[in-house]
Amino acid sequence: MGGAHPVRFIDFGDGFVAGIPYGKAINPITKSNWEWVGVTPDIETSTDNAFETAYHAALNKLLNVTRDKYHRADIQNELNALSPRLTQ
Repeated sequence: MGGAHPVRFIDFGDGFVAGIPYGKAINPITKSNWEWVGVTPDIETSTDNAFETAYHAALNKLLNVTRDKYHRADIQNELNALSPRLTQ
């Protein structure tokens, strides 16, 4: 299951609960949604490296817009420490 359909949970008593979809998100361009399909990530990576890859991308964006040389040095140091973990 994905998250494209909003669900209401109904308690039927005696421990029985059902999640009933009551809507559907539709992309106006593709006329579809991501239920049972998922979304294509902006950056392809393994599950094991997902956090580090996202963090690396965020640091690179910060480095591109940061003008203060001390902040830039801190960001660059963090990137240098992170890079070896991404190649494992």
